[in-house]
Amino acid sequence: MLRNHELGGELALAMAASGQMAAETLEPPTREFDVRVLARLNTAIRERRWLSIEYQSMTHPEPRRLQIAPHVLVFAGRWHARAWSAAHESYRDFLLSRICGLPELLGPCERNPELDWDWRNDVVVRIAPHPQLSAAQKRVVEQDHGMLHGMRETRVRVALAPYFLRLLGIGRGDTARPAHEQQIVLLNAADLDALNRLS
Repeated sequence: MLRNHELGGELALAMAASGQMAAETLEPPTREFDVRVLARLNTAIRERRWLSIEYQSMTHPEPRRLQIAPHVLVFAGRWHARAWSAAHESYRDFLLSRICGLPELLGPCERNPELDWDWRNDVVVRIAPHPQLSAAQKRVVEQDHGMLHGMRETRVRVALAPYFLRLLGIGRGDTARPAHEQQIVLLNAADLDALNRLS
């Protein structure tokens, strides 16, 4: 089920499978993870339990043992577990593919997932064509991205905003890049910066 979700392009797949038209899909390499890790995470979420994981982050050279309380699985190009981290004393996202070995289920966790402010609250992401595009180029970019009146607004969870920006290839300094490369720009960077969601 997870792999099918990652394919994403249902229409293109249906077209290719029908044999009625020439169609091709290009898929990024899948990020593999142990399905037993998923099972332990699911149990911890369902039973509201602590989980002990060995996690390889990019900020530490070696894996670290962490105690987390996951409350939801998230697909944002890759599968994450959204969880309270005892070591960080905050809610974090943990890539399933970076969990080393098999997590250990621990006792009950009293941490209420409703306290995850970034998960419970939304932010609006506003995009528009790059201002240096010609009028004709702007029209086609607006059409490509389903914009109305030169802009599109998408409401996303605050926690998912960085992933959404990455998927669109937008963020800080959009207008400084050449318009033919950076065809869409983020209009409300200050709003996202205030929420510490711009990398």
